[in-house]
Amino acid sequence: MDGFVDFVVREIYASAGRDPTQAAPTPELASVICGPNSIHRASSSHRFPSCASDDGNGQLIIHVPASPTAWQVNHRVSQQLVKWYLTRHAYDGAQVESVVRRIAAAVCVPTPAFERARDELGEDIPALSERFRVLQSLMALRIAECTGYPTALRTAT
Repeated sequence: MDGFVDFVVREIYASAGRDPTQAAPTPELASVICGPNSIHRASSSHRFPSCASDDGNGQLIIHVPASPTAWQVNHRVSQQLVKWYLTRHAYDGAQVESVVRRIAAAVCVPTPAFERARDELGEDIPALSERFRVLQSLMALRIAECTGYPTALRTAT
């Protein structure tokens, strides 16, 4: 699976003309791949989960709540972009949901970019999380995936 995840991440970055050794915010990737108007924020009176729709021309439009944090936007846009990309490239629809989160996390924190950041910051989870604009729990899991550490994430709930 790791080879497939890395392949999709490289393809998404290549589609946006970006280098995966330099992680890009996913709204930037979506704007390049799907057009500058591909991300729509809801008005402050409307609250709904992030979702995506087709504009009728095969282009992705990603809808995000009015005031999420930067890490929420980054990961939500990544999930919708990955789902759209896999579906558009004829990946088996029944299998898409099972891999979207894992690939979306890797789009937010590509392995080559993680390796560069790790050389600079070590495994300082708060610093790495800030660098990549992701939750510390996502960063801990990406560290495990990128380094091969056996890891379980335990939360208060």
